[in-house]
Amino acid sequence: MPEGKKVYAVTESDYDYYDIIAIFSTDEMRRKFLARLLPNHGYEEEEWNVDEYSGKPLPFQVNLRRNGRGKSTIKFWPYRDGNHFVMFTTGAGYTVKGGQARERRELYLECHVMAKDANEALEVANKKRLQIIADGKWQAGYDSRKEG
Repeated sequence: MPEGKKVYAVTESDYDYYDIIAIFSTDEMRRKFLARLLPNHGYEEEEWNVDEYSGKPLPFQVNLRRNGRGKSTIKFWPYRDGNHFVMFTTGAGYTVKGGQARERRELYLECHVMAKDANEALEVANKKRLQIIADGKWQAGYDSRKEG
């Protein structure tokens, strides 16, 4: 299959953000742009295939609570790190009982899955959630990448 059209991007990211600074039709134009910026600022160079996702499975991140209730987070996850499942503890939330605020932390399952659409991603994640519960593995530190 012949290689499709590429675009050349300059991006910047940190733990909690990802910015596309500029996109170019050639690598040469991107390099000229980068030469005009401050060196060692941490800009990243990326190459993307145009129409890359047409007809292919998409990478998603799905976050689920143990009971499956509440709002599930489903988002496109372009980092393509393969199917894996990791248990995390939520940041502090608070409940109020009897006039006192209590810190509430909750485990949730973060699922990285390849699927044809968001509905299939949620279905795959829910099946894995139920399997983890049935196997008695719903606990802090669970990471499917560590399994044999």
